[in-house]
Amino acid sequence: MLYTLAIEFTPAANGDEYFTPDAASFGAGSNGNVALCTAVISNLVIEPGPIEGYDISWDVSGGAPQKYLISSPAINGGNAYETTNTNFNLTNVPPGEHTIYVTPVCKIGTELVPGAAATAVIENVSGGCTQIEITPLSLPNAYVDTLYYQEVDFAGSTPAYLASVAKPAWLTVTITGSKVIITGTPSAIYGPTGFGPATFVVMFTLNNCAAIPANYLSSVQVHNP
Repeated sequence: MLYTLAIEFTPAANGDEYFTPDAASFGAGSNGNVALCTAVISNLVIEPGPIEGYDISWDVSGGAPQKYLISSPAINGGNAYETTNTNFNLTNVPPGEHTIYVTPVCKIGTELVPGAAATAVIENVSGGCTQIEITPLSLPNAYVDTLYYQEVDFAGSTPAYLASVAKPAWLTVTITGSKVIITGTPSAIYGPTGFGPATFVVMFTLNNCAAIPANYLSSVQVHNP
């Protein structure tokens, strides 16, 4: 015979998690097996909402959750929102830094059992949303078969996102915190020609909750080592 124990995981105010057994009934000879939600969701992707708030999305990489709980200690009085979708628009986010929890919930028999939460941080700048400002920077030279890495700093409310990107195929452009990371390794086919070093344009547009695009334009030359 299988005995189940419903366990509710709840984020505490300090960001830790604690659990509260709802009810348990173990008979003589019970092996104490516990019903667990084994659903796994991906890292959260957070972008400014098209009208207000923040759009949160995720993928399911294991299991089949019945629903999801979205919560943060200082948002909605700490009470969780619910959705059956893999995305949610979170509004009324007060100024400051907030850890967001998205918890999958599985249906096991007649019980709804929460699984492991995925988390991400939203920083809502006090006084409203601050538009993006990119620190001017000319990209240094790159060299054939040598890893190229460059950071471009920006200021403003996060999360920010790349609205558009134009770059050579050997480069990748991503965002980490308040930095745009430009990296890659040019092979010989992207190297110098008989007319000198090869030159490539790198251009991107950043945006955030302010909905005022910030543009960056530079170029990188590829030389032989």
